[in-house]
Amino acid sequence: MRRWLGPLPSKTDKTHGIAPPVGTEDIDVDGFIITIDEPEDKDMFLSKVMSIDDSQITVWGYGSCSKDQLKAKFKPVYTSTKLKTGQEAIHIGKPRKLKTHSAPTPWTWTIATAETAELVKATDIVVSGAGKFDKKTRGLIKALKPCKLHRF
Repeated sequence: MRRWLGPLPSKTDKTHGIAPPVGTEDIDVDGFIITIDEPEDKDMFLSKVMSIDDSQITVWGYGSCSKDQLKAKFKPVYTSTKLKTGQEAIHIGKPRKLKTHSAPTPWTWTIATAETAELVKATDIVVSGAGKFDKKTRGLIKALKPCKLHRF
């Protein structure tokens, strides 16, 4: 067992939220996590873990347009390109094929395993089959303030 050399975190200080995981052992394939793009970001994303390997974690973004993100119904996010303008479009939930857009593709990205501690804010996020958070998850996300879930 190792001895702790740094100061202990305050049990009452909620300004920094909860401690993030330090490795991929806390992250499961097909599980949900809360991620950010950059270490300083306040905008968080609900993400489903698609795969994990030695160098990276591949995630699929989920989102909602609801004002109250804690009570929202989350669906997978897809992207497509408008054929005339080349502008990217975002779709919440599986969109139908549109003649004016390219075929929709899942909104996925990768997180380097070395950056897991900085970019993964929370693990063990419970999302019901209906796309809603359970009570424990809502409390966990509230504890991450001042960060907030991205609203599409």
